[in-house]
Amino acid sequence: MGRLPRQTVVSWVETARAAVAMRPDRLALFGYSHIPSQIKNQRLIEAEFLPTALPALNSMRLSP
Repeated sequence: MGRLPRQTVVSWVETARAAVAMRPDRLALFGYSHIPSQIKNQRLIEAEFLPTALPALNSMRLSP
C-alpha cells in the first residue's frame, strides 16, 4: 500500500482515521502506481513529490 504524491505519513493516518470513523461496511485500499509512460498527466509530478513506501504499520494502532 502506498501514498499519493505529496501525501505524508501523518496525513495518510489522519485520512485512515477519518474513513474508519465513518464506520463503513468495508474499506478498500489501493496502491498508487506511477507510470508516466502510460498516464500522461503523471509526467507533471516532480520526482521529489513521489511517495516512498510506508513504514510497517503493524506497530501503529489506528483507532477512531
